Amino acid sequence: MDWFASPGFVGCAARAALRLRGRGGNGTWNGFGGIERLAVVRHDGLGDLVVTTGFFRELRRAAPGARITLVTRPEWIALMSSCPHIDEVVGFPVVLSRRWTTHRNAWAAWRFARRELWPRRFQAVLVPQSAFNFFESRYLALFSGAPVRIGRRDAAADPLDPGWRLLSGTRETPVGEHEAESCARFLKELGASGADPRPELSWNAAADREALAAIPAGFPDRGWIALGVGASQREKLWPTERFVEIAGRMRARGWPLVLVGGADLAESTARVAREIGAGVLDLAGKLGLPATAALLSRCRLYVGNDTGPMHVAAAVGVPVVEIVGWPRDIPGAIGGTPLRIGPFCRHRRIVQPAGSGLEPTVQIDRVGIEDVWSAVVSLHDETDGNAAGTGRGEVDAHGRK
Repeated sequence: MDWFASPGFVGCAARAALRLRGRGGNGTWNGFGGIERLAVVRHDGLGDLVVTTGFFRELRRAAPGARITLVTRPEWIALMSSCPHIDEVVGFPVVLSRRWTTHRNAWAAWRFARRELWPRRFQAVLVPQSAFNFFESRYLALFSGAPVRIGRRDAAADPLDPGWRLLSGTRETPVGEHEAESCARFLKELGASGADPRPELSWNAAADREALAAIPAGFPDRGWIALGVGASQREKLWPTERFVEIAGRMRARGWPLVLVGGADLAESTARVAREIGAGVLDLAGKLGLPATAALLSRCRLYVGNDTGPMHVAAAVGVPVVEIVGWPRDIPGAIGGTPLRIGPFCRHRRIVQPAGSGLEPTVQIDRVGIEDVWSAVVSLHDETDGNAAGTGRGEVDAHGRK
């Protein structure tokens, strides 16, 4: 039965159905001239989307007159709706089930495309992501009915993957680049004159008010250190008791702490707040994504795991200490490493397991407390006196990797 949900079968069936409706086919990319209706599919994690935000800015410069639609996961719509370089954001919810997940997602994608994408009559669809293990987003590109569907293919990816045949063309990006740089390179390969990879985020006044309203009277109004103790995958979680130790040392120096993340972190953040006591504000699960970005832009430093809020902090110009389990000498061809998807900002420290000959796997338990504390103190001292984050829309103040 898996064959019926494979890119090969789904592609053939979809092409036949699209031909019956006078849609689809394979067109040729002739540059941005004349493009009036354009879609971008980025249907993966929050961090992956955030590091792509520079891509949207450069895309708008390349196609100033086009109507640009972002197709992403519904949970990211609130954050991306304020992006000044995108005209609209539509969300496709992935089906989560124990049985027939791939089949149900393919069918849901087809129905979504008929309802949401066909009426927009896209001339081209761009897919800047190169990993599809969460959801085969190339289905959405094909189902859109756009004649031109161009994807980014990492040089380490299998060129014989049948999923590439769902697109009308690909552009290859080299191994070992950061995701933000690869997305910018992809755009330049398509004919854009500029390729500035620096991420940026925007939010509205309501998000500012929500963030400030979450700060109780009497809590320090500056110098906040944001702690991100969560992650989307268990193997990325640095032990909570080690965060408690780091938090205690921060409070001993008088640094006020703000705990950020989703509601799923309630138990972990409550433990940190309970064991540390005064000077710790637990906001996990209490703010929407735009308000979280607004709050982080006012922070002095961010310390945490490889997770979405970490990338948000980096995008708004906050110095970042990332705790990650990939060994330091990990090969550049492996996806998910700091080389490929680490914090993309000027001031940062990446704390990884040390030692030679370590297995190329995530080993977060090997990251020691002293290594993290040294990175925190070093980065805090390095950025002493600098303003906190750059705030919304302050693109020029973001640092390169």
